[in-house]
Formats: sequence, structure tokens, C-alpha cells
Amino acid sequence: MQIKPSLNVSPPTIIRVALLLFSFLIVEKEVVAQPIASVLSQGTWGKVSVDTEAIYSLKASDLVAMGLGSEPFVSGDLGLYGRSAGVLPERNNVAREDDLQPIAIWVEDGGDGQFSGEDRMYFYGQSPHTWRFNAVTERWDANRHPYSDRHYYYVTTTEGGARIQDAPVVNGSPVPLARYDYLAHHEQNLKNMVGSGRQWFGELFDYTLTRSVDMGLDALDANSSALFRVRAVGRSTISGTQMEIATGQGAVGVLTFGSVASSSGADYVSETSLAAQQQGVTGSWGNVGITFNRALNPSASAWLDYVTVQADAPFRWRQMPEVWHFSPQDTSVIQANLAEISGGLSATGQAWNVSNPLTPERINPVNFTSNGSAHWGLKMSGLIPQTVAVFSPGSTAVPTLEGKIANQNLHQSGPLDYVIVSPAFLLPQAERLANFHEEKGLRVRSVDIQSIYNEFSSGVQDITAIKDYMRHLWNSADSAADRPKYLLLFGDASYDYWGVIEPNTNQIPIYQSYSSFSLYSSFSTDDFYGFMDEDEGNNLRSKGLDLGIGRIPVNTEEEAKGVVDKILAYSDPQKSLGAWRKKVLFVSDDVDHGWEAVLTSIPNLIADRLDTAYPFLDIDKMYADSYEQQSSSASQSYPRLRTELVQSINDGNLVTAYVGHGGEVGWASENILQLNDTKTFSNGAKLPLFVTVTCEFSRLDDPLRTSAGEFLLLNPNGGAIALLSTTRVVYVDGAATLNDSIFRVIFEKEGGQYRTFGQILRSAKNGTTSADKLRFSLLGDPALRLNIPSHHVVLDSLNAQELTVSSTSAESDTLQALSRVRIVGHVEDGLSQEVRADFNGPMEVILYDKKVQRSTLKNDNEGPYIFFQEWANAAYRGKVIAQNGQFEAEWVMPLDIALQVGQGKFSFYAETDSTDASGSDFRVWIGGIDPNAPVDVTGPKVDVYMGDTNFVSGGITGPSPLGLVRLFDENGINAVGNGIGHDMMGALDGDWNQAFSLNSRYSSDAGTYQRGEATWPFENLSEGPHTFSVRAWDSYNNVAEGSVEFTVFLRDQLKLGAMRIYPNPGMGPFHLDVEHNAQGDSLEAVWTVVTPDGQMVYQHIWEGTPESAVLQSVDWDGTDGQGHLLPAGWYLARVQVRRKTDGQIVQAAERVILLH
Repeated sequence: MQIKPSLNVSPPTIIRVALLLFSFLIVEKEVVAQPIASVLSQGTWGKVSVDTEAIYSLKASDLVAMGLGSEPFVSGDLGLYGRSAGVLPERNNVAREDDLQPIAIWVEDGGDGQFSGEDRMYFYGQSPHTWRFNAVTERWDANRHPYSDRHYYYVTTTEGGARIQDAPVVNGSPVPLARYDYLAHHEQNLKNMVGSGRQWFGELFDYTLTRSVDMGLDALDANSSALFRVRAVGRSTISGTQMEIATGQGAVGVLTFGSVASSSGADYVSETSLAAQQQGVTGSWGNVGITFNRALNPSASAWLDYVTVQADAPFRWRQMPEVWHFSPQDTSVIQANLAEISGGLSATGQAWNVSNPLTPERINPVNFTSNGSAHWGLKMSGLIPQTVAVFSPGSTAVPTLEGKIANQNLHQSGPLDYVIVSPAFLLPQAERLANFHEEKGLRVRSVDIQSIYNEFSSGVQDITAIKDYMRHLWNSADSAADRPKYLLLFGDASYDYWGVIEPNTNQIPIYQSYSSFSLYSSFSTDDFYGFMDEDEGNNLRSKGLDLGIGRIPVNTEEEAKGVVDKILAYSDPQKSLGAWRKKVLFVSDDVDHGWEAVLTSIPNLIADRLDTAYPFLDIDKMYADSYEQQSSSASQSYPRLRTELVQSINDGNLVTAYVGHGGEVGWASENILQLNDTKTFSNGAKLPLFVTVTCEFSRLDDPLRTSAGEFLLLNPNGGAIALLSTTRVVYVDGAATLNDSIFRVIFEKEGGQYRTFGQILRSAKNGTTSADKLRFSLLGDPALRLNIPSHHVVLDSLNAQELTVSSTSAESDTLQALSRVRIVGHVEDGLSQEVRADFNGPMEVILYDKKVQRSTLKNDNEGPYIFFQEWANAAYRGKVIAQNGQFEAEWVMPLDIALQVGQGKFSFYAETDSTDASGSDFRVWIGGIDPNAPVDVTGPKVDVYMGDTNFVSGGITGPSPLGLVRLFDENGINAVGNGIGHDMMGALDGDWNQAFSLNSRYSSDAGTYQRGEATWPFENLSEGPHTFSVRAWDSYNNVAEGSVEFTVFLRDQLKLGAMRIYPNPGMGPFHLDVEHNAQGDSLEAVWTVVTPDGQMVYQHIWEGTPESAVLQSVDWDGTDGQGHLLPAGWYLARVQVRRKTDGQIVQAAERVILLH
């Protein structure tokens, strides 16, 4: 093949065209060609921008200023690239330009081939806001770009490009034209009515009722006829307010507004529009005057959307570059005659036909004289709309110089499984996440969002560019396995694409609905990016998502690092193993109105379905209306529910689900979950996936507020690993349908693995056509999976009776109160079902008594009672050690089991350093009393501490200490909780009327049922002395009490309490510890021992975050640190503690006596 250069293509471009053609040569056995490289993949490039349609020029000094080299430049190596202006089409099957296209330019270099000094390169630049001729209405329509006010072009000094050519000669007798279509559009983005949707409005008519808008109507004359189109919105409770439009020619027309309703779902404003023709009478058109008449309602207000004018205007050369538009005519040839040309235009002026903005053509004007004036005749086809730019060289505008850009080549970045789109300043953290997933086997790339814009929207912010990049990867994949599966938008969003609001959060734009007047009808969604098929793109509700999409709404690198740290910790077994990985929590709102009973019945049906389908899970139900409500004159609350909810989340859940009322600041009108909770959860890596069906809980596009859902994800110390949550107002029916769809797939496997978060939401959304699915988003990593245990715990025998697959609970011995129980089991591989002989580690064993029948309380006397069952009472909760994949346990059944015989449930969880296992077994019956049980009349031993067992009663703590209870009894501890007065209870300061249950927080120690512990996390205690008391019962219902006294010091002032050394006197080793009030703070502790004359003989430095109110040193062995025993006598032990966050330092000292 031979390629001959044409006059309009420079040599570097010829070479590049040859390379592009070569890349399309397909070997016979190949099916898909290698994607073509982006033009930005090589060479030297700079970026410029414009905001107005005109002819622009660049000089050599401009190229130097952008860092593109030094002059002189080789003229033939210069080039300009970009794309046609205007928003990208949302529908996938509408044609668009792929990559940057060469744009024809004129290089004026004096003919020496060198570009320097006053030489210029000229190009036609478009505004991002375009005009399109509508053949149906025979009007020019203004198309305002919804995402950007600037259009961008790319200048190269090495790759060459296209050159402007003369327009072909148009033959035939022309119809002369002395007038052109004058077009003007006025629109400002100042106000978004409800903080949602893509419609913005301009000038407010409230205190100011009359405004004047300059539309450049001085271009018109007395013979002009102008079409005015005006749109505005008004807010008034009374219909009939008006907006009056006028020019210097008189009144144009009136816009009349309707009324707005006061209901919550009603539109905030009423919209109206006007299209009116006005014929010129005089040559003075003036400005467009706009007056708001609110005589009917003085409190009404209105906002202008836009004013557009299309008029016929005479040709006038204004000594400045101009762009003229011509409507199609009923003739094949027209000649636009420009009269009274003067100055530079008559000598060197040029006219370009820019109807095709990529390939403008130079029109050679027909010069003639008429009535003593010089004229130009611009001869063109009359059958199509035409746009002509006229300018005098040397007097053109200069584009904004954006600077040099690096080479990039996203067009050849596939195949990829996972794309992370990020702003440049967040890329380091996006790269961390990408590296993590690459280690897991995914093909991942983190991409600067501006790089996507560069190649797919010519640098302009346009959300479709992101989708087009994903579709490019999708369509260029060799097979379905090579298509992208996940997209993560690594940055916050905003309904403000324009930067009107400060500070703004528009890091990665989100799709906004056109509907913008009500939070009930408006929505934002990232689903837009996930439709890959040819017939998709514009109907988001009825089409099927192809990608799993998530967003991490971060605005700073610190926030980004915090979220990535959480993801890595969640995925690290060393940090995240625990029985929390098999717990699922369902929370519901109460019933304030009769219909709201569904807020409890719906999640209860789902919970029961999961309990049956996935018995390895432990389901917990916290239904607000089943708790006692406390009322005051100002509000209602559920304090016990709040306490249990916060504790449950801090203890960790695999999934936390909520159905009910709520908003951006929490759940329910009773504030059962509050905004501050989401910021202060401290569950570390024990992070639940939140599934919430409540209005706007996770709204992520409000730059003026961070929602509670966002805080759950952004909280660096806990909260959520991800959320499948609502971003706008939802209705119960549609939201409940999607919620049900989520829980039908959430624990299913895809490709042999549990589904990722992205797959869960994609599958759930594709299972429903409810419009509310567009108001649900994934906040989190779409490629992450739930931390479901990998292996299985299997029960082999119960009281020496072997259990087989076909065994039923009726065949096993009934477990009676006070009887001894012994079980044996093993851990098997989750894939092969073989015994994991390498499994060694602790195991939690729970035996649940029969399901408890409970009911809601109808606190507000609304709706029916709702009855539900749950595994609420643990007959035994203890730990054993699995060795070589085998385990056994024994205990005494407590007297407080429900005595009627019924089915119980075993629940198991086991872990090693790197993996875990879970299981359940229903082959057990519980009930009755063992008549041969031995007698026991001695109560348990109850020891109470704060933080750990080193705490001494009377010591100090911070305001949120952990209460610790150690218990012992020969027959075990009763923690069943059947509600007959034998619960393990705790009380603060002796207030047993406000006692709290410790049943679910008790577990026996590994290898024994006789000894165990319970904890209680206190929060925000008042400063001063307190007492923590505990009352506990053994399995025979013998009671005992214990207590500890402690003094709370607020954490503002770092304090140390008693320093203890024991044994003292002694021969060593000596244990050193000290009380403090900075539990959870980052501390440094320096421990030293010195002789009476000050010589240091021991030092230990500790840094970290203490989990209790006692700091401990490594034991001192009584030597000088080099193994030499020190002389007997007294020494001084010191500790200095420094809080890193504020630098506070405190010290304590105590004498130690060394004996021999």
C-alpha cells in the first residue's frame, strides 16, 4: 500500500496515519484487532481552553510558555487536536468521535517553515455550549453543556496535524443574502432549587423585581424580526404571579406561574416558558427587560432560567472576529454579501466555513463594489445550515494556556477487570487499593479522571466520558472474561458541577436526573456508568447493569488513606477474624402510624428466611417497637435499644440492616442511631456491611453536609466496611422490593465464591424495575467480599452418641437442666469437605435454648402487634481449642433453661492465624431437669475490674472505660437470660433500677466451662468516683455479687493513678504497672529503674494505644540489663507517659526493694 501526502496533512501525520492503518491489519486467525493508541501516547503536548465561539491564535511564545520547547518550532510539526463541542450523547448507540481528532488549522509562518516571533497558528474554537439547527421547528436551539463552561484543545509541537483547505467551488447562480441569523443565549447557574438534579437557575426576583439583560440586540435593526424564548420558575402559594418580558421595541410577552403545594413531595417551584415573536419598529432594541409582578402574592419569588433570541440581522463588520449562522434556504446556492468591509478585513480578512468544526474550510470571498461600498460575497450551499467565522489576522483572541500534559494511552490500557477512577491528588491511595486487588488476582488500574477526559471528551468534564472509557474496554476485550467487571469512583460527588458552592465536593461527578424540583422525584446515581450494551444509556430503570459500581466519597488524602486502611484491615485475617463474621443484625423503626407495621414485618420475613437458608449465620433482631419507649414532653426515645445497637456495632456484625424512617443525620424520629455515633464507632476491623432502607441516609452529593452513611465509611476507627444505602427519598414499596432482592443474593455464590459488594447490588438491581433502585448506591469497594468464614465446623457426636447426616434432633439425648453435656466435632475444608488437620486455634461454642416468641409492644398504640421468634437465650457460651482440626467441649446445663422440650441450635465459630470456620447444628433437643444431678448450694466467685485484672479498686480511668468481670463456679455460670430474675446483671453506682444485662457478653474460658468473663463498655461517664457492681448466678441458680470502685478523670487532662510494683519487697522479677485515664489515645511510656544516686539500671520504652486503664512494663528481673545481679537494697522505679496528640507529659514513681 502506498500513501501519498495530501496538501492538508503534515508529514508526521502521514506517518501516524500509516501506523493506524497498520494497526487494523488483522491476521486471519485473529478476531479482534489491537485497540489503536491514543494520539496522546507520544510526542509533546499542551492544552488550551476557550469559552466563546471564535477564531483564536497562538504564537511561538505561547508554546514556550506551556513548556512545549523553544522557538523556532518546525511549522510542519505543529498540530491541533480535539473534538466537536457539546455534551457527549448519553445513549450508547449514538455515534461520537473516538479519541482526539485532528483539527484543521492555518499556520502563518511567512513561508520559511519555521514558527517563531510574530508567526501565528489560527484555529476555530467552540464554546462548550452549542447551537443546533432543528429541521422540524426550523429554529436554532441552544444546547447548554451541563458540566462545563470551557472547551479544550490539544496543541502538539512534534506530531503535526491537519491544515485548513480552501472550500470547494460552489457552482450555480446564488440567491443573495443581506442578513444572517443572529443568535444569543443568556443563562446563569446560580441556584439549584432543592440541591438535586442538573437544572440550575439564574437571577432571583425577590427584593429586586426588575432586571435588564444585555443580549447584544444592537446587532439588529428596524427590519429585524426576533424570536424570544424565555423560561423561568416561580414559588408562590397562589397561582397567577407573572414575569413580563420587554425590549426597546415594546412588550414581548408574559410568563404566568402556577402555585406550589405545601405537601412534602410537591415540587418546590412551578415552571413556565414563553416563545414570542417581535417585529422591529425602530432601530433601537436595547436590552431585554424582565419584571416580576407579584401583586397577587407579595411573598412570591421567581428565578430566571434563560433568555434566547434568534433574529435576522444585517451584516455589519465590527472590526472584531465574528461568527454568523445561516438557516437552510430553498435554494442550492446562496451568497451572503457583507457590505462596507473596511480596515484589515478588506486587505487580509478571511472567512472560514466552520459548519464542520473539525475541518473548517477557507471561503474565498467574491469582492465587488456596490453603491460605492466594498462588498464581500460568501458563496455557500443553501440546503444545509451554515456557520461562518470572519476575522482579520493579527486581531484574534488568545486561548487560555492550560499548560503541558504528559503522554497517556488509555486506549490501550486493557484488558482490565477493575478500574478505579480518581482525581490526581488521591491517586496514591487509589494505587494502594489497586495493588491490594492485584495481589488478589484482579487486573486493576487506577486512572486520573482528567486522563479519561483528555482522551474521551477532549478534556471537558463530561460524565459520559467515564462510561465511554469503560465501554471502550468492554468492546475491545477479546472475550467476555476480559471485559471489565468493576468500577470504583474514588472521590466524593456533588450536585454542583460548576463550583458555585464553596467548598465543593465534585471530585468524581455523579449522574443527576433532569428532574430537579423535588427530592421525591429527583435522584442521583452512579448506575449510569454501568450500562455497556449498544441499546442502553438513556433508560436507567429498565436496563440491566453490566458492572459492579461503587464509590468511596473522600475529599482529602487523609480520608482516602483512612478508608483504604480499613479495607486492608478488613481483608487481613490477623486483624479481622472473630465470631462477628457470622452475625447479622436486623433493626427496624417503630410504628407511629398503622401502615408502618411493614417496617418491622418486612425485615422479619427476610431475617427468618436467612435463618432457614443460611443456618451458619446468627440472626439478631432489634425491632424498636419491641423495646420500652420513654416519652417526654419534647420527644420519645428508646435508650436500651440505642445502647444495644451501639454496642452491637462496636462488637462487630457481618451485616447490619435497617428499615424505617431516617435521613442524612440518623435513623428514626427517636434517634436510635445518631450522626455522632457514626463518627465515633470504634469497631476497628470488625466492620459490617450496612444495608439501609431509609431516606437519604447516605446522600453523598451534598457539598454542604456529610451524611451519616458517609461518616460510617469515612470513620477511620470503625463504622462500616461498605453500605448498600439510599441517597435520596425512597418509598416503602420500591425500596422494600430492592431490599428483598439484595437479601436474596447477598449470601449466594458466583463463580464458586461469595459475591462481591458490586455483584450483590448489580444482581439485586437487575432483579427489579422499581424506580427506587436508582436511589440506592454502593458506598465502598465493589470488588470486596463479605468476610464470611471460609470453612465449616461439623458436630460429630453429642454425649457419646454419633450424629450422622440423616440424624434428627429427636434421635439425640435431650439435654436436661443440670445435666452434663459433652460434644465432639471437627473442622472441614470449605471446598473439599476434608478434615482440616492443620486447623489449630480457639473456637466459640454456643448452644441456644429453644427459640423465644416475642412481640412488639405497640408503644404508640398504632398498628397490630407483630410476633416474631429469635434465638435469644444461650444455654451455654464458651470457648474450646481446636487441635489438628478436632475439638471437644463439656459443660453443665443451667437450671434456667425453658423446661418444655424443644429444638435448640448449636452455633460454632473457630479461627486460626489466617483463616476461620463456622457452622451450626439443629440436631439437639433441650428441656426437662436431670433428677440425678448433684447438689450445689455455693454461689459463684465474682471479681470485678476496670480494663484488665491488674486494676485495683479505687484506681482511675478515663470517661469510657471497659468493665471486666471474671467469674468461677464448679458447675458453670448461668447466662441463659430467660427473664426469670437470674440474669447476669451489672449496675453503675448501685442503681439497680437501671441495671443492664451481661448475659450475651459472657463466655467461658477456653477449655473449661467453670471459669469465664464478661465485659461492659461504659461511655462518657461523669468525672468523679463510681462503682461497678455485678450480680451473677451459677448453673444451679446460686447468686453472688462483686464490685469495683474507680474514679473517672476526663481525658482533656492526662492523669496517672496508682503505680504498683509487685512483689515488693522481692527478689524479682518485678511487675510494674500504672493506672491512667487515656485509654484509646496514642501514648509513649518510658519505664526506668535507678539507684539511689541516680544511675539508671533498667529502661523499657513502650509506644501504642492502650486498650485498658492500666499500662504495664516488661518485668524487671533485678539485674543491670546485662545479666549482672544488682546489690540488695532500695531502688526508684519511674514511669513517664507522653500523649502524642497534644504532647502532655505526666510522671509517677515508686520505691522498690530488692532482696537476696
